[in-house]
Amino acid sequence: MTILTTVGACLGLLVLVLMSLAPALVELDARFPVAQREQGPAAKAPRTPRAARPTPGVTRATRGTRITAHA
Repeated sequence: MTILTTVGACLGLLVLVLMSLAPALVELDARFPVAQREQGPAAKAPRTPRAARPTPGVTRATRGTRITAHA
């Protein structure tokens, strides 16, 4: 029980430290915003929509029907 108590106390203190640092992190984020990275030509190219792949093992007859586990 002593090990669990020690681990719990350490984790509790870690949570309290992170909670106390949250306002400072928000302040730093507001004061020094991160600049957007320049994207390469592949990221700027428009994406073409692809057709959905059929689900394996499902036939067209059962694709639109509702299947339940009731007998």
